Amino acid sequence: MGCQNSGRRRVLFDIAKDLAAEPDPFTILISESETPNDWQVKFSELDNVTLEMFSGETNSIQTDHLNSSHTNVVILAPGLANPIDQVEALKTLIQQVNCDLGRILTVAHCDQLQAHNQLFSWYDACIHFSDVCLINRGAETTNQFVQNFINRYKKQHFPCLFETTRKGSIKNPGLILEPQARRISLYFEPEEDRWLDKEEDWDENSHLDPYLKRLPSGSRAKWIPDIQAILIP
Repeated sequence: MGCQNSGRRRVLFDIAKDLAAEPDPFTILISESETPNDWQVKFSELDNVTLEMFSGETNSIQTDHLNSSHTNVVILAPGLANPIDQVEALKTLIQQVNCDLGRILTVAHCDQLQAHNQLFSWYDACIHFSDVCLINRGAETTNQFVQNFINRYKKQHFPCLFETTRKGSIKNPGLILEPQARRISLYFEPEEDRWLDKEEDWDENSHLDPYLKRLPSGSRAKWIPDIQAILIP
């Protein structure tokens, strides 16, 4: 996950190179809503890699994209969509094809965050569901800005792994891909593994992830900014 133009495909190329070194084939799924760039051409040049496009958002991915010949699948979520909609669609997809979730990664670009403070709330939602947050530094990004960004989540005891990239490149792809769940959300965990204090007062929605709760009107209880209104003038 991550905003449009946050450098996700540059980061994804490093992941793809690491996976391509394995004998098993894997597929990269990218939404047609993403503007094509040179990195997509580079994906097709890697061994054992299949690049496929899907229309619309994550909920439009067809299960035939995930056939048995694809041992690993990497999905690039639409960069102008609501991340909670994407997370819900991902869980449905996982259940339909009976596959395992490896990791959820978020790429945050410091230039975008410094230019648009409203994006912090949008990224809060992404990182709530993420095992790893990869921080793309801009040319003018200070160490203090990066540390303040990380501290925003450390103060809330997020277990998510935070790593900075070097010129958009991942230092240790193997560490990033290690399939250990580090997300604070329990949304993708089996019901029997979720913990709820029996003495806690709760209603029928109290067991839900805070980002998934809805008001009686049907709107989400936790507000997330419309990213298209921020990034597209």
